[in-house]
Amino acid sequence: MKTFLSICFLVAFVGLMLIGCSDKSISPIETTGVNDNPVVLQKGSSGNGALIIRHGEEIWWGFINDDGLMLILGINDIESACAGLGGIDVMQIKDIYLPNADPDLRRLVAIQRGKDFAAMVWQVNAWPDDLCGFLHSEVPFATGTANLTYTDNDFYAWAQDNQNANSFGYKANGTLLGQSGGMYKLNLVYRIIWDNIEYNHYNEVFKVQLTPTGK
Repeated sequence: MKTFLSICFLVAFVGLMLIGCSDKSISPIETTGVNDNPVVLQKGSSGNGALIIRHGEEIWWGFINDDGLMLILGINDIESACAGLGGIDVMQIKDIYLPNADPDLRRLVAIQRGKDFAAMVWQVNAWPDDLCGFLHSEVPFATGTANLTYTDNDFYAWAQDNQNANSFGYKANGTLLGQSGGMYKLNLVYRIIWDNIEYNHYNEVFKVQLTPTGK
């Protein structure tokens, strides 16, 4: 049984949110291709060269653990978010397209960072069927901000016929204020490592922790 529920609400600002783009070449390096054979990356500045795209997108994330601790990151204004009018924090995204002699093995390394993301935590029995209705009616157990990071060493690994090991997931840490006035440390870890599309070797680590600080 899966131990997590992750929901992403994404609004992409096409063009307007594009901060920078570079197709400058990088020195040849080696990576692992099919059956662990080394693949030499191309150097030139053509379509086979390295490509880095930086942009920002409004994203919120939701997680719930087996103990019913539900965490929502990135919704800073419930009214606006539920109405589709914003109210969602902006995540800074760096997409690194690695060059490769075989374009089918070209990797996208994804690095996403959210600073001071709004964080809300509830104790629930299950993920609510009507999330906006829940957000409007239920007071969070604790609220505050957290820094969130998502990394993925091969974003399109699942869509390619290759055997590249894939590691991806989230980390978040922050300080939250409880309803009773107590302070809590928030710690989120969600990491998945799998070796290929057959899921022969699969490892998942997931935890949402809220620890009193004694203050």
